Amino acid sequence: MFALLERATTLRTASAQDRLTATGDWATAARQRQHPTTISAYSHTLALLDLCLTATPTAELQHKLLVELDRRSIACEACAAAIELGDLEVAVELLERGRGLLWARLTRFRHPLDDLKAVNPDLARSFEESSRELEELATSSSEGAVGTAAASSSGPMSTPRFDKQLHTLHTTSERLHKVVEEMRRIPRFANFLDAVPYTDLCKAAATGPTIIVNICEFRSDALIIRHDCPPLLVPLPAATPSALVKLSAALTNHLEEIHSALDEDASSPVEDGFLASFLSWFPWTWISTNTLLNYAAPQQTASASVHDKEIRRLLRTLWDIVVEPIANKLIEVGVQQHSRVWWYPTGVLCRLPLHAAGPYKRSQPGFHELYVSSYTTTLSRALSCVDDDTTAGNDGLRNMLLVSVAGDPSAKHKYLKTAAAEADVIRHFSDSFALFLALCDDAASPQAVLAHLHEYSWAHFTCHGHQNPSLFDSSFELHGEEYLRLINIVRSRLPNAELAFLSACNTATGDFEGAPDEVIHLAAAMQFCGFHQEKTYFSRAPHRSSRALRDPTGAPEHREPSRVARVVPISLRALGSPAEVPRTPSSDDNRPLLPFYSWDLSCTYESSL
Repeated sequence: MFALLERATTLRTASAQDRLTATGDWATAARQRQHPTTISAYSHTLALLDLCLTATPTAELQHKLLVELDRRSIACEACAAAIELGDLEVAVELLERGRGLLWARLTRFRHPLDDLKAVNPDLARSFEESSRELEELATSSSEGAVGTAAASSSGPMSTPRFDKQLHTLHTTSERLHKVVEEMRRIPRFANFLDAVPYTDLCKAAATGPTIIVNICEFRSDALIIRHDCPPLLVPLPAATPSALVKLSAALTNHLEEIHSALDEDASSPVEDGFLASFLSWFPWTWISTNTLLNYAAPQQTASASVHDKEIRRLLRTLWDIVVEPIANKLIEVGVQQHSRVWWYPTGVLCRLPLHAAGPYKRSQPGFHELYVSSYTTTLSRALSCVDDDTTAGNDGLRNMLLVSVAGDPSAKHKYLKTAAAEADVIRHFSDSFALFLALCDDAASPQAVLAHLHEYSWAHFTCHGHQNPSLFDSSFELHGEEYLRLINIVRSRLPNAELAFLSACNTATGDFEGAPDEVIHLAAAMQFCGFHQEKTYFSRAPHRSSRALRDPTGAPEHREPSRVARVVPISLRALGSPAEVPRTPSSDDNRPLLPFYSWDLSCTYESSL
């Protein structure tokens, strides 16, 4: 049976989708019987999935294809199957191959070629020209194209525009394939654009361990990746997808109720009590989600108290079934406390604040009191950021672009009441930058923002963010209800980009229903363009962060090493350093809630997807 299934995956007369279906059946059957071909079956499945995408011209249609094929969990399944067989390094490699496929494809078109230019400049030029054509095609509009190129054996309903896109795709892809084959004849480029092996992937943990948390129907585990070390396995038997979906839904409901209360009353006491714990400090260079605001406000509404207790209960559950076993393993293997770790969640876990989990009981530290957390979407992305940071010059002052749009004061539920105050706080530090530009309100048009993003290394956005059902149309809402769309950001090439602070709603809200492993949102688009360090929000932002920016509530000054100290000395008092995690005295159920409202999506150094 397995031999027949394997042969079906190579039939040239079958469509790519039919072959993908065959490999899926092969992989499932092999895993259930622990057959020796299990790893090969999943590897073929991932290869055919990539082939289906190759035959689809635009990123928007590629995403649609992934949703139609319903292969949302194939990467996690492949990882879990390899873990079950005891091959942890292959588990990491398979997960990497199956996550962030669309971003990985776009990244190929921007591969750095400095070494190749020194050896064969003509070949480098040919690669760049073909890659640029394919990138322009991938980020072009899909309007007028019906269906997807590999969605069925008969293909999509043809339109002139779609036919032209397919013709361009096939001719340019063939030209690029020949260029890559010629490049691979050069010894230094023999593995160019091949899948990254574990021996290279583990180098992404150079700035701290990376914790992959793989959630799957038939088993869930954490893999702790350390620099130049084999993975460490932490089984998580209670972390089932169904349990985490319920946990995520309950947390989301409480957050939405809090937002509703804040929308109704801008002066609600919730701001000074419960919600104050969500506000995080302004992360100028070393972004830390683990800095705490003081949770000592005397007044809280009865409603806030109820939400407070419920959220603590949910965070305890998250601690019990996912985070505590991981924390225990980190301590067991000697990972220094208060050092940085990188979370790499999958599936529904991307919606949960792992860094904020804890027992919230007397003398029992939560994760934020043990380690400083950052997030990454893939090891490959984190690895590229490590490489960029190694080669980039970090001396001197940065350039800061401020984009602030409060909106129409007459629109009660859309007007950002504290946007101006937040902008004033940032202007206060303008002398700490080599260049500073503020595009506020009517000066903040999509054209102006995109033009200046090319010139500035740091950017701060205070505006509304929207997650559109058509993900590539997700956007920042700027002046006059003009929108800076995700696809326009992706098309940009920002050579100076370094850090982005996204004080906007839904900038890290992924596609949790369609293709969650693609991690398509505004923060990921900013990262793709070069912003390796980001602070962002996974749901609706509080838009009251000016208070947090002005007043870190009695916390000590924090200093990251000298390279940061050279940049913005004044603003460092708002930073959380891995060596100095603030602690707050607390009693049994009064431990301070971490500001899990926001996510540190820095991708390394940090710097997450």
